[in-house]
Amino acid sequence: MSYPQFMNSAIEQTKIIQALLTFPEQAAKILAVHPNLIDHDLVKMVEQRASDFQANGSQEAATFLHNLVPHLNQLINNSNISSLKTRNIEGLIVSDPITEPDNISQQQTQAYRHLIQALLTYPDQTTRLLDAHQNLLDEYLVEMTAQLAASMKANGSREAAIFLCNLVVRLKNHLSAPPEIVDYQPNNPKVIAQTPPKNRLKLLSSVTLMISFLILAINHQFGGNKFLSLPQVLATDSLESGLNNKFQDSILPVETISIEPVNSYKVSRNYTGQILANRSSELSFELSGKLISQTVKEGDYVKIGTTLASLNIDNLRTRKQELLARKAQAVAQLKELRAGARPETIAAARAVVADFQEQLKLESQRRLRRKELYEEGAISREQFEEVVTAESSLQARLNEAQSRLDELLAGTRPERIEAQEAVIRELDANIANINIELKKSVLKAPFAGTISSRQVDEGTVVSAGQSVFSLVEDSILEAHIGIPIDQSQQITVGKTLPVGIGQDVYQAKVSSLLPELDANTRTVTAVLALENTARKIFPGQIVRLPISQTVTNSGFWLPTTALVRGERGLWFCYVIGEPIADDNTTATKSIFQIERRTIEVLHNSNNRVLVRGTLQPGEKVIANGTHRLVPEQLVTLK
Repeated sequence: MSYPQFMNSAIEQTKIIQALLTFPEQAAKILAVHPNLIDHDLVKMVEQRASDFQANGSQEAATFLHNLVPHLNQLINNSNISSLKTRNIEGLIVSDPITEPDNISQQQTQAYRHLIQALLTYPDQTTRLLDAHQNLLDEYLVEMTAQLAASMKANGSREAAIFLCNLVVRLKNHLSAPPEIVDYQPNNPKVIAQTPPKNRLKLLSSVTLMISFLILAINHQFGGNKFLSLPQVLATDSLESGLNNKFQDSILPVETISIEPVNSYKVSRNYTGQILANRSSELSFELSGKLISQTVKEGDYVKIGTTLASLNIDNLRTRKQELLARKAQAVAQLKELRAGARPETIAAARAVVADFQEQLKLESQRRLRRKELYEEGAISREQFEEVVTAESSLQARLNEAQSRLDELLAGTRPERIEAQEAVIRELDANIANINIELKKSVLKAPFAGTISSRQVDEGTVVSAGQSVFSLVEDSILEAHIGIPIDQSQQITVGKTLPVGIGQDVYQAKVSSLLPELDANTRTVTAVLALENTARKIFPGQIVRLPISQTVTNSGFWLPTTALVRGERGLWFCYVIGEPIADDNTTATKSIFQIERRTIEVLHNSNNRVLVRGTLQPGEKVIANGTHRLVPEQLVTLK
């Protein structure tokens, strides 16, 4: 393949890539129209362009091109296009007449020619060739390249002339740039050391990408097919007559916004908390026993006092009957004590006393007669003492009978009545305790709420305190939200605030601020009451409380589409520079060169961001489409 054919194929492939980037939705149609250009060279060019975009921070364009590579390989395999095109330009001999300066030796002139020949042979290695021949980069090389470009253009070698014209522009910019920002200075290691290797590679990639854009633009001006909007080519002496209105129309139009500084911004921060029930209890029996019935199930709403479950109470009933019988017996005895002895008992006691009195009289008479007989010696002393002892025994029995009669006549003592009354009260207390146990054998709802869980079923022998049901009062809920100390001053008791729960917003009233800080979060806990009559809120849900806060910070507001991602967390944006005048062109739109500015993102709010950096008030920032732009590209304003 000749050099013009090679250059034409490369330019056409570059235009295809640009068309795919501009109209990604038409990728299939664009590739179908140009099947002859789909080869491995195009795949390599796409991969290189993707790497360049990624290095420049255009992640979307890089991703699109990376995803395009497998599709191109599939098309090549399907079409059996697997051979690489040769780029044989060995027949190109730089033999055009060139005016050589008098102070340049023939050997140096030959070195210039060899460098230009190498650049034409390997256009994709332009940066490396120039970097390797820094000693030849001077005004004589520029003049020789410009003469050779004019000569090739006159001879019809349009592609080579375009390449050399672009090379002239690049060399002029290189020679006029300050030394500290020039990347091609192998003789000055101090300057290169100031530039990180990664940044130098990134700059070289950007320059290579710009060269391809320049080649495409000039080729378009000379009659190439138009796939998409092209960047403006810097005018040189050899190309000034080629710029016209048609070329200006192909410059990429951009949409801009004018930026103004701001000193503060408002931010709404959401503080999260948890929904808690006003009351929540684990219900259990105070007694142990066998569970025989349950009247509710999980999810049932119950009112206060509703019977929930009951225990077996047969043994309690038996104990109660026993105590009632003993109480009846004690009460009867108390009545008897209070009534006293019966008349018949008193009469019997009197009869006994009278009988003992008569017997005692008779015995006294016998003692007197026996005494006389004893004194006369008629009877022995023993016989006399027997009579005396019998009289004493009757006297004792009489005294006992008289005491018994006196007791019956006096009635029951008060102490015995009081003791019997105490027995009755003890029995009453035992009966009351049984009644309490019977009452505790039935589990009732202490407040209105919903049964959240049931732990045991009928037939289970439960112990005292074992949980049977979980009851939650869900009609009135509370939101416990942790607020920072400096923001808690905005929360006042009694104030109604909007809170977010799920996708809904509710009105909640601040009921209290807890006096102690949370030990874990070191925040003030605000308690907000919510009405839950519809029961759409459930305990345990996350609740959000938005609080507006004014943040003092200077910067500029930009749309998120204006940002370009850089390396190491840096961001960039493109601004419109000074307009570029063209004396040979009657332009209907002003042409501007864009500049890249480094920025720092301070705050993100929906689809815009607050940034600070090297921006100036009143500058125009490109609002969107940044993935199609590179630094120093020429654009027009919409």
